[in-house]
Amino acid sequence: GIKIPEMLSIIGFDNEILANVTQPRLSVVLQPLQKIGYTAADLVLRRIQEKSSAGNDTLVQGRLHILEAMVKPGGTITAPSVYRQNK
Repeated sequence: GIKIPEMLSIIGFDNEILANVTQPRLSVVLQPLQKIGYTAADLVLRRIQEKSSAGNDTLVQGRLHILEAMVKPGGTITAPSVYRQNK
């Protein structure tokens, strides 16, 4: 069988509460939902005002919340409960 996190990392999205009740606790990618909503509304309003049908790509940065189900290459477990912000 596969041992987690010794052999395989598991990462979820957005459900930090559920991540804390699993064993080992899942690392999660947290998405800034409020910022995503504001950005989407702003893009829609701009398209309406400019009467444009052209779309564009917009990147909204999330952050990785490392818990226990995360292993570094080579088998070294990363420090639990560390927030890392991608910049």
